[in-house]
Amino acid sequence: MQTESSTSRSAAATPEDPWGHHRYGRFRPPVTMATAPEPTAPLDICFLIGSLDISGGTHVILQHALEAHRRGDRVVLVPLFAPTAETTDWHPALRELPIATLDEVGDHRFDLAVATWWRTVYELHRVRAARYLYFVQSVEARFHAFDQPRFAELAAATYDLPLSVITISPWIQAYLALEHDRPALLTPNGVDKRRFTPFGPTFEPRDDRRLRVLVEGPIEVPMKQVPETIEAVRGSKADEVWLLTSSSIDDYPGMDRIFSRVPVDVTPGVYRSCDVLVKLSRVEGMFGPPLEMMHCGGTVIVWDVTGHEDYVVHEQNGLVAPTGDYHTIVAALDRLATDRELTARLSAGALGTASRWPSWEDSSASFHRWLRLLARHAQPEAEVAHLVEVSERVAGELR
Repeated sequence: MQTESSTSRSAAATPEDPWGHHRYGRFRPPVTMATAPEPTAPLDICFLIGSLDISGGTHVILQHALEAHRRGDRVVLVPLFAPTAETTDWHPALRELPIATLDEVGDHRFDLAVATWWRTVYELHRVRAARYLYFVQSVEARFHAFDQPRFAELAAATYDLPLSVITISPWIQAYLALEHDRPALLTPNGVDKRRFTPFGPTFEPRDDRRLRVLVEGPIEVPMKQVPETIEAVRGSKADEVWLLTSSSIDDYPGMDRIFSRVPVDVTPGVYRSCDVLVKLSRVEGMFGPPLEMMHCGGTVIVWDVTGHEDYVVHEQNGLVAPTGDYHTIVAALDRLATDRELTARLSAGALGTASRWPSWEDSSASFHRWLRLLARHAQPEAEVAHLVEVSERVAGELR
């Protein structure tokens, strides 16, 4: 049976714009931060998280959780997948914040329970809280659109549940409002301004006579298109290709150098060593690596995926190609390889963008103010009952 919301979602897609990149990319207001006054009493906050493994989305969650902790709140991380020794040393939050299981927090009542992935929404019935929130970093139904339609349906259904929403990009705000009638508060992701700078250690200095390209992302995640990106880059006039990945690998065909599962404080040196980052994801919320590369003095080549419009401006601080167009990507790399003045001009524009972008301190302070604003009023009992009933029922299906 097709509901009203599913009808509107299907109507949003067109053959020319199947992912809605252009439809939602039009919503690009200036970056704004929460400015609500804050209560002074510490909050008790539970962050439900899929995994503590290395990823951009997990990095964002940990930044906000750590900031709340450092501001005096009692914060606990509750991952659905048990952490391992390999997943607990790459971010400072994992050394400062308590980590618990759902069973361990079952009898505790929190001020706020924050779901951070669509599957964590369906575990909220196992957490007692005065108010339930949803931190949305992407339209996660897209992750499963082609290979797991039932998961795509369940992910989309989370946006119709009675949850207060905080998101990271204006396009997601627009999507939730137009397709699900769901308002969302906005806090764009920040950047660590002390760590990501154009000055500092490198693994190898840049060379004006050679174009060194960085590809970033996990090899095994299809929507990140890393193998396809590598193939495209190797078909260009680029002199070297480096890979920065969360995948556990020591070697990959065509790579001149590989950085696998490195801690976050190592990544700036990788960025500073390369001239351009090529990031060709098919699905993103607001991707962080191109922004980090800009802070480290490089430029970027991306597809016109939703979220790129938050900070990548074609021919000003990077180059943008239509999603799926590898020929244009190769041509863009060839331009940078043969026109070093263009590379320098785009890199200078990227540093200008970086200078105007908020820090993590600014971003997490905004996120924290939203938390405190939402914690002022307990969620109506009828909403909680509906949320518990739905999450409990779907959780049974997912197990």
